[in-house]
Amino acid sequence: GSISAGPLYCNTSVRFDDEFVRSDFFKLQECSPMIGAGTDPASNLDANIGSSRMSDPICLDRAAPRVTIGFFLHPTIPGVANVQVVPNESIARDSMGVNLVFIDRVALPDSIDSQDDSLARDTVALELRLLDPLLSVYTSDNLTLRSSDSLVIRARGVDLCGSVGTGTRVFSSLVFDKGRGGVLASVDKRAWLRVDDDAVFAKGAAVMEVVGEDDLPAETQGGVERTVTNAYAFSLSQLKSARPATITISLAGRSLPESDLRHYAVYRLDEESWIPMGSTFDKALNRISAEVMESGTYAVRYSKTAISTETIPSRFALHPNMPNPFNPITRILFDLPVRDEVKLEIYDVTGRLVRTLQRGALPAGRHDFVWTGDDQSGRSVASGVYFYKLSTSGKNATRKMLLIR
Repeated sequence: GSISAGPLYCNTSVRFDDEFVRSDFFKLQECSPMIGAGTDPASNLDANIGSSRMSDPICLDRAAPRVTIGFFLHPTIPGVANVQVVPNESIARDSMGVNLVFIDRVALPDSIDSQDDSLARDTVALELRLLDPLLSVYTSDNLTLRSSDSLVIRARGVDLCGSVGTGTRVFSSLVFDKGRGGVLASVDKRAWLRVDDDAVFAKGAAVMEVVGEDDLPAETQGGVERTVTNAYAFSLSQLKSARPATITISLAGRSLPESDLRHYAVYRLDEESWIPMGSTFDKALNRISAEVMESGTYAVRYSKTAISTETIPSRFALHPNMPNPFNPITRILFDLPVRDEVKLEIYDVTGRLVRTLQRGALPAGRHDFVWTGDDQSGRSVASGVYFYKLSTSGKNATRKMLLIR
């Protein structure tokens, strides 16, 4: 019979590169038989009954696919994670790929551009397999986490019309072992998750990422209650249920509706609602802390009715530096139960004074200092064992650390 000179509408399967592809997945809305000027439209059709063949299919929808990345700690294998990638449409065969960029956490600037590889220590291409062809779910093999890393996950896929879709997520990670905890810092260095040594009963891991505003529920309380910091999502495993971890979020540099820190608390996101946690504040360091028993998303929120209590340590303590070993930055924390004159000094193995980090009075509370591996003149010191000594009017304590360049 005759063939109309108008467009053909492809409502069923279309043969393309020797494969049948459903037209709705292919985004193929309209196929014109007028392919090639002066040609007979019938020349573009197969004689085979029930199929049409186009030499040059037209894709009218050029929107890039959206690519969602999932990152999961393995439920039974400690220190191991899996990556899953889910595009919102079918992806061309073998075009989906994921790269992992490992960055030393101690080398991070105040913020990190997820496309900047200048701080990369290592880049790994992940092997993916199609877990669910119908839903286009891709999954990786097991990924062994490394302690004190920041991990940038980048996914890239090409749809059946040639449009490129990408996705990125950035995490910080911490691997701990039985009887040895640690501190996990967020990528923006404004939140910390502390896991005490006696809270860990087996090898495990924790990961944290900054949550974007688009992934949080809209504010509905006006000025009565609102989020004043970034939100932080973390997952952790292998903790004793009776020993919580502690999350601390900094308010430094934030524009706050009120200066009284008693009206700020850590909240946990539960579905679409924020649940207040029992919180303490550190006026000297401008931080809010809370003990947490479960993975989740946490932020500091302001509330006219919130009542937090000030953190005052009950005893003098010099804590292990984190990380240790380190290169070239480490953090030193200590507790003062009362206001006191304090000296915090760094010595080498010969007993030579390398650097004085603090000399003078400090208020009661927990204090946090950073050593960048340099001497009093600002020159970088060599790799080796160093000692940090804390002295007050009535107490002294010394701990050892290892610098590896």
